[in-house]
Amino acid sequence: MIMTGRGRGCGRSPVSAHVCVWAALSALAFIAVSSIIETPSDPKHEHNHRRRLGLLTFSAGPSDPKTVETIESRVVIEEQIKHMQERQDYIQQQNADFRNQLSALGQQVGYEAPASSWPQQAIVDGIAPTAPSQMPPQVHIDGDGVLASQAQEMLQQQGGDDYRYFQRMSDLDLSIDASARDESGVKAECSRILVYLPDVIAERGHGSQINTYIQGVLAATYMDRAMLLLEPPLDISKYEGGSQFGCPADAFEEVVTGQRHTISFDFPMGLSRLIDQPTWLTRGCSMPCASKSYYEWKQKSNSYSLSGREMDMPEWECTSANGQQISVVITGGSRTRAWFRRHAEAMSRNASPGGADPQMQRWATNIGATPIEAEIFARQSMSTKIWDYALALMNRSGFLKLQPWVARDVEQFVKAMDLPMDGTYTAIHVRRGDKLAVEARGNIIRYYSQRGYTDESNLPTDYIPFVHYLEQWDNSDACRINARGGEQPIKHNVYIATDDPVTVRQEIANLPNHITPNTVIWNECHQLTFYFNPTDSQAFHLNGDGEKGFYPNHKDAAERENCFTRYQRNIVGIADMMVLSKATTFIGEYNSNWGRVIRTLRVRLNLPSIEAGGNEAKQNELTKVLDTRIAWGSNAVREPG
Repeated sequence: MIMTGRGRGCGRSPVSAHVCVWAALSALAFIAVSSIIETPSDPKHEHNHRRRLGLLTFSAGPSDPKTVETIESRVVIEEQIKHMQERQDYIQQQNADFRNQLSALGQQVGYEAPASSWPQQAIVDGIAPTAPSQMPPQVHIDGDGVLASQAQEMLQQQGGDDYRYFQRMSDLDLSIDASARDESGVKAECSRILVYLPDVIAERGHGSQINTYIQGVLAATYMDRAMLLLEPPLDISKYEGGSQFGCPADAFEEVVTGQRHTISFDFPMGLSRLIDQPTWLTRGCSMPCASKSYYEWKQKSNSYSLSGREMDMPEWECTSANGQQISVVITGGSRTRAWFRRHAEAMSRNASPGGADPQMQRWATNIGATPIEAEIFARQSMSTKIWDYALALMNRSGFLKLQPWVARDVEQFVKAMDLPMDGTYTAIHVRRGDKLAVEARGNIIRYYSQRGYTDESNLPTDYIPFVHYLEQWDNSDACRINARGGEQPIKHNVYIATDDPVTVRQEIANLPNHITPNTVIWNECHQLTFYFNPTDSQAFHLNGDGEKGFYPNHKDAAERENCFTRYQRNIVGIADMMVLSKATTFIGEYNSNWGRVIRTLRVRLNLPSIEAGGNEAKQNELTKVLDTRIAWGSNAVREPG
């Protein structure tokens, strides 16, 4: 049986063939990693080689060259050798397994591999050393034919625009970025730059990293600065493959002269491997002070804390190659959040009561507002309305745009769900992760106390039951009446994004009134058909089981960890986020980073009210949030992030 993602079979299962191809592509990419563990022929690459393997770095002892190596250093060396051999043995076995699985995939879809068109001497460790655009449809691995044409075709594809954004195409105005590209690189526009360091919080999950990035976007545009991402280069990255979001197959370049596959030098690192910044945000500017190293920028970032009386990020002056003076501020992680906390009140307050605030007008223009929209924005006085207006403008301008390889793989993965995303559907986010017991404990106690449970140490569950999410339909939708006067259930397609699928599936199985295993009649008014993500993963966080990695009982998963498995979790997570963001109805909570990100991505401009001039009668209708229902916790809307 072919394994897709982390354990789901294809064959005759309901899972679409798309996810099988997606798994095949991941398998082909994984095979390439076997060449990485070969001993580098060039000693100067040894440091990078060890970084990719996740090997320990060590010092042979004191700096005195006459000092004999200590016992400790020899132990480290022996451990490294042992570790390298174990990884090599493991990956060779994985290669053999993948070859068998890919061959089986060809048989399942009726594919018969033709005679090889490759000269055997041209094959390097099972991978033909040609550029992807030159690769013929058949790849031979150790003489065994495998189905690779579809996988190779996928590599050459880019994701459709539908999957590059978290909004539907009808909610976007891509002409905003097109106009910015036409005007990019103007000298005056690049005189003020905010440099953002994503790596500062790279160990966090998708929700935390994206929320902090959103605050960075708001800060840069409010300060009237271009925003540029600065990523650590591969040789000093703390992540195998150079990114916390893993390695797509596209990231590697093939080296004909050896048996090593390396990350392409110009392939994006860090957060840039996930997000393709729009030109209206970067203004087409180049990184200032090009002679400065990443360490120098990092040192500048670490030179201030915004604690005590400090209010603003310090500015540095650079002189560009053409003699232009450039004002630069640098931020990332906790410093971005600290700046935002200190300035959120001022950002959401009209400094010109009764009139248009010039800074707010300029801010709105920076995030894509028309002159009329900027004028209306600058006259707002309620902080919640100001934040939602800003978020709606950013969403329409496509501020969160995925890289094409991510969009391609997310598209293949989402299509494997057979969820009709083009139509009406509901998405439920059931969060029960590593932080829930601490962060949401009060909500859990309150939920059960309202149901008669008084012993806080002996509650039925340590989470909010799934049935409570379904209760959001109890009073919100009237039952339909058929021609005979009877109740006619409303049909709902319901996608469930959760970090606890085993328990949620069991809770669904325990519901009454089943029509099929995945369809129930709820409250006599609603026919709910449930959809899950097509992986049976044991790890849902970008880092494994949580920010600190894998739990001790998932040691086997930790040992198999590499930049490909991380990339697969990245795709699964982003696919969930996209399905939740585009849902007709979202049921969840605002207690988690994920819940707040989803809420941000669902804010829209209410154009008829804006086009009417935004008069006082229409103040509450300038923006709207797609149907969102809070299952538990506070429904108060905080500032973004």
